[in-house]
Amino acid sequence: MKLATLIKSAFTARKPVKARSYEAAALSRLNGDWLAPNTSADAELFNSAERVRNRARELERNNEFARRYLDCLEANVLGHNGITLQSKVKDPSGLYDTYANRAVEDSWARWGTRGNTTPCGCLSWLSVQRLVLRRCATDGSVLIRKIKSVDAPFGFQVQVIEIDRLLYTLHSVNPQTGNQVRFGIEFDKYGKPLVYNIRRQHPGDLFGAVSMSSGQADQIPADEILHVYLPDRPGQSLGASWFAPVMVSLENLHKYREAELYAARMGACQMGFIERQQGAAEFSGDAPDSLGNKTMDAEPGVIRELDPGQKFTAFNPAHPTSAFSDFVKGQLRGIASGLSVSYVSLANDYSDVNYSSARSSLLEERERWKFLQEWFIDAFIEPIWNEWLPAALMKNQIIGPSGVAMPFSKKDKFNAPKWCARRWDWVDPEKDVNAAILAMKNGLLSRREVVANRGGDLEDVMEEQQGDKQIAIEYGILTPEMVAEAEQQKQIMDAYGVGVRAGCITPNVEDEKFIRTKVQLPAPSKDVQAAWKTDGGARKPITLQSGDKVAGNPANPEPAKTNKTAEKPEPVDA
Repeated sequence: MKLATLIKSAFTARKPVKARSYEAAALSRLNGDWLAPNTSADAELFNSAERVRNRARELERNNEFARRYLDCLEANVLGHNGITLQSKVKDPSGLYDTYANRAVEDSWARWGTRGNTTPCGCLSWLSVQRLVLRRCATDGSVLIRKIKSVDAPFGFQVQVIEIDRLLYTLHSVNPQTGNQVRFGIEFDKYGKPLVYNIRRQHPGDLFGAVSMSSGQADQIPADEILHVYLPDRPGQSLGASWFAPVMVSLENLHKYREAELYAARMGACQMGFIERQQGAAEFSGDAPDSLGNKTMDAEPGVIRELDPGQKFTAFNPAHPTSAFSDFVKGQLRGIASGLSVSYVSLANDYSDVNYSSARSSLLEERERWKFLQEWFIDAFIEPIWNEWLPAALMKNQIIGPSGVAMPFSKKDKFNAPKWCARRWDWVDPEKDVNAAILAMKNGLLSRREVVANRGGDLEDVMEEQQGDKQIAIEYGILTPEMVAEAEQQKQIMDAYGVGVRAGCITPNVEDEKFIRTKVQLPAPSKDVQAAWKTDGGARKPITLQSGDKVAGNPANPEPAKTNKTAEKPEPVDA
């Protein structure tokens, strides 16, 4: 029994230790250097935000792929028009108030011109949008000060402030309220910003008196500041640069390509060394370089004789290697993934692209652009609009077609914006247009949806089409649309005439008016209308006789006299 107990205890002691539930949490010699501190979002930003921001700006200045990403960001999120306004004010009947919508859109466009948007007068609304988006991507955050001034034409302007002016080194607790101050922002207990401590000048400014006031900060209420950033975690007080995940890769790739370039330049030069055996004459060479070293210039097609005891050893680095292109592509694919763009867009490389692969990559990429558009509208455009509308109404800047300013009392009615962002054509637009037409025919899409998906407004399109038609009529030009409309009118008239003659359709007066209006025909002459009797709203058949008068006219019961020889009456289609 004693031996059995010992054996049992030995096996019990060797019982394997339970592994962790997640392999990713295991510690071993292979992942011992994997740092994973349990810190808050603000704690991670505390020592890193400024350096990451400054490095991102250096990439913006000097790295071609970082610059390419920012250009793609602007082109796809904003486009050439930026985020545009379409006012959708409706009457109590539910129909669009065309005059009010036009007045609001015209006023918004006038405010967006240079001189009205910002107090410095240097930026238009489109330039402000571009600047805010670019600084969010590079710096992680940007501040907008909302300035209400009676001296401004519209009573409202915006000032773009770099995040460096935020006194982000200020971390404390307000002794009076107990509110916490982080990165120069005072928050209440729910994390709502109350006050922003903003330096009067940029801390990196170097111009005399300006630099002296860079340490002075003003406390600005949060309702005057719009802090635009894209948070990654709850409770995050500042935004991090969008380049942070790929910043090291971008810099290393830049240095690698630079080294390959220098190696290729060296390989393109006929370089080498002169080896001199002991006792041989010294190498005289040509003119010495700036450091006094003896050199020999190489000329194409020339073979030079060396002195006895001298030997030439060539130095010919073979760069770039055959793997250079694939290596760069592999690195750029990883960087593109970190920035949520396609490799084709980031590298501007369409060498291996076909219709299917391009469409597949662009579909996912454009979903990212759409998300950023919606975020930008929600975080920046809408808050600015909500401040602009009442200020513009108070300054009587929204003027109707009669020249009378819209009343402030209808502010809620006029607050009906629809923001239109850039949309894209496909690689083969004909296929997509045909698909949209098929979807409309089958009731899967409305005309308004199709136009909106292309970044337009149905009312604007209809108005422009009507204007094009009027111009064509003035110049006597038949457009394809007018030819198609005439053909449709002819088909309507033919169908109606066939139906009447076959007895399937009663020649009703109201039907006749409708058809004439539809095909744009004038009303019958007064004589025809007087002679054409009706019975219960239906026209009775009549016969027109040659001569000056209409036979059977109740106003002239006697047969009409004529200077012409009497002819047999023939039925005439009225």
